[in-house]
Parts: sequence; structure tokens; C-alpha cells
Amino acid sequence: LIPPFFRGNFTGPFVPPSPIDGNNDSHHRGKMAEAYSPEITNRPALPFAASAKAQKGVVTAHSGRGEAMPCTPGVTMAQPVWKTFVGAWGGSVIGCGLCHPFDVVKIRLQVQGEGLKAVAGSAGGNQALGMWGMFSNIIKNEGLVGGFSYGLSSQILRASTYYTIKIGMYDVIKRNVFGEAPGKTIPIEWKIASGFASGGLAAALSNPCDLIMVRMLTDRTKPPEVRANYGNAFGMLLKLHRSEWMVGFVPNVGRATIVTASQLVSYDEIKYLALKYTPATDSLPLHVAASFLAGVITGVASNPLDVLKTRLMNGGSNYKGVVDCIVQTARNEGFMGFYKGCATTIARQCTYTVGAFVVMEQIKKLLSPF
Repeated sequence: LIPPFFRGNFTGPFVPPSPIDGNNDSHHRGKMAEAYSPEITNRPALPFAASAKAQKGVVTAHSGRGEAMPCTPGVTMAQPVWKTFVGAWGGSVIGCGLCHPFDVVKIRLQVQGEGLKAVAGSAGGNQALGMWGMFSNIIKNEGLVGGFSYGLSSQILRASTYYTIKIGMYDVIKRNVFGEAPGKTIPIEWKIASGFASGGLAAALSNPCDLIMVRMLTDRTKPPEVRANYGNAFGMLLKLHRSEWMVGFVPNVGRATIVTASQLVSYDEIKYLALKYTPATDSLPLHVAASFLAGVITGVASNPLDVLKTRLMNGGSNYKGVVDCIVQTARNEGFMGFYKGCATTIARQCTYTVGAFVVMEQIKKLLSPF
């Protein structure tokens, strides 16, 4: 179970001991290293090769799990790190642009009735709104373009920082710490560890960008006389006082670890299992289906921490800290207070994940000749 990065004599991809002759490890490593060689990953003599997959254009190779791993035809070596980050940035900007309307609605739902006793059918004396009710209310009062274009610059800023870092570092950690390589997958627990690490790192480095997005998207929930009427996110970043950089840091990092682990790992695993057990090929329909399912899983898993992050960043002075925010939310609104806006969170995650991951896969193909 020790990751290959931490092995003292590590000189290449980890090769598991032979189940037949565990005493002849050096001989076995030489043989298996030959089998893993990128130049011959489509050799028919590879162990556990699946001929049915090969016939439909999916090359298979022995994985670190002791089973065949579907690989993209023609890919014989890992892509350079810069390609991963370019794909992550391009996909994230598109994905965040597509999901921005859902983010506007989600954040407004999460602060709706904040600090007030939960009463059936009410939110601070006004009728509680659901997802479609909030959509309708924004369009009615602010217009379609005006209501959903405000704060878009904060999405671009966040996509260029948080999302790009987490997706890029997820791939870097999988390769360089746990030894993933073309033709060799790694156990799911190592993927989860990669997701936790990359998500936490990205959120820690980009916390001010999250704070800016929350403040921009909640500004219009306030009375007109106290609104800040922010200009654009990049200007806000330059003006943000250093003392505010850490506002909402703990729930933001906690949310990011859960989101990244559930989103990227579930996408990886769904693709892996579909290629192994179904007639699916590594193509657009599979990318859409896998990213949609990953979005659903991510939305359900992350919503409670998303609510805490939004409330602390929107009105941190109302709470003494993370624990106080949890206590007040539970006391005033009950368990379901942590799942406010959950349907919108799922819709938002599915929209982002499908848009971003499909674009990333296409960028990956476009950059493959370089």
C-alpha cells in the first residue's frame, strides 16, 4: 500500500510483486517493465489484454489493480504538465461561464432566511423561494441579462485560479506521487488522496477569489442603499484588504477537498468502469455521461460545506467562527438548512462538470501532436 513515490529505491512506475513467484522480484520487475513499455502497449501478448476492446479501437494494458485498463489509442506517454494546465484553464473558463446563472441562484438561496427561525413556507416574512422561483424573481426584478451577467468576471477569476490549480495539480499528484502512467491506473484510495490534496491546495491559494465571487453574487440581495455595486472582480482583488484574505478559509478548504475528490475521482472511475465493462469507447458520449454523473455526486456531497462557506464569506461578522455558523444554522433552520439550494447546486455542478470536462478532453486531443 506504500505509494511508489515514498519507496527508497523507486526508479520508475510501480510494478506489483508477482503473484506466481514473489521471491524472484527483480526478474519479475524487468519482465513487467517491458510489458509496461509505452512503445509496445498494444502488443497482443500483454497480460489481461481485452481483445474485444482492442477490436473497437481501445488499447488495453495491465493496470496497477491487476486488471486491464482502457487507454486512448495512440497515446504512448504521459502529456507534459503544461498541457494539463492549459486544458484545465480552457475547460474551467467555459464551464464556469455556463454555470454562472446557477451560481447566482444557488448563492441567493443559501443566504435566504439566514439567521431567522425556520417557519414553514416563510423566509423572514416573505414567501420562501425555490430554484425556479428565484430564477423568475431575478429575471422579473433585474432582467435576464442584467441579473445573470453581474459577477461573471468573478467566475473567470475563480476559473483561472482555483479550478485550474485543482485540476492541474490532481494530475500532477497522481503521476509524481502515486505513479499513475499511460496503461497503468492507481487504486481509488490514491485518487481520493490526490483529490483531497489538490483541492485543499487550490482553495488555500485562491481563497480571496472565492470571497470576491460570494460578495459580488450576494450584493444584490441587500437593500439598494447598502449595496456596494462592485465593478469587476479583478479590480476587487487589488483593493481587497489583506486582513480579509482568510475570511471563510476553513469551510472553503474543507468544501474544496470534498468537491475535488468527489468530482475528479468519480469522473475518473466512471470512465474507467464504463470502458472496462460496457461497449463504450473513449468518446464524446462517454465524456458527457461520466461528467454529468460526477456532477450529481459532487453536488450532494458538497452542499453543506458550500452553505457554510457562503454564509461566512457573505456576513462573517454575524458568526464567531465556523462552529458558531454550524450551530446557528442547525438551531434556526434545522438539518435541511445545510441543504438549502441543493437542487441548484446539483444543476450547477452538472453544468460546470459537463462543460469543463468535455472541453478539456477536446483540448487534450488538440494538443496531442505538440
